[in-house]
Amino acid sequence: MIRRDLSGNILDFRDDANGGWIIRDRQIINQARIDELAKIEEDKRKASTAEVNAIQASPEAVEQRLGNPSVSSAKIDALEKRINSQDAKLDAILLALKNVK
Repeated sequence: MIRRDLSGNILDFRDDANGGWIIRDRQIINQARIDELAKIEEDKRKASTAEVNAIQASPEAVEQRLGNPSVSSAKIDALEKRINSQDAKLDAILLALKNVK
């Protein structure tokens, strides 16, 4: 049970399951329990930060998505040349098939 004043400060903090009074009349009674609770909250923060970092995309993936101009242009040019050469080959095949008839 936590009892606070109107400004949000803790007046009393009692944890019957884990040692009774922790804070009583704004005085710390059980410093060890406060340290444990602070450690738990810190662990929660670290876990949520680690979870967010695990979800974030790697810089390489972001760079690839955004399109690094030097890398993307070279790749696009190479693909365009390849496609154009394939188109030329297909056109030659179609022309040869038309001439056979």
